[in-house]
Amino acid sequence: MAATCSTGTAVVSSRGRLAAIRCAITQRTGLVPMIGGFEYWAREGFAVVTASGGERRPPDPLTAPAAAVSCGC
Repeated sequence: MAATCSTGTAVVSSRGRLAAIRCAITQRTGLVPMIGGFEYWAREGFAVVTASGGERRPPDPLTAPAAAVSCGC
């Protein structure tokens, strides 16, 4: 799976679209838009690949929803 980034600004969105076009030209499939970009992808606890290998960080409570929210019913 490949991902393209978009934070809503014209410059970044244009780059994301350009990356998507290049992937389409090379017949890559599985493109996923990343709203918020790499930082929020990693902060929400999704797997990432770094120079030292793959890793999955614990979700940041400021960006990811709580695992289980109880209404106290």
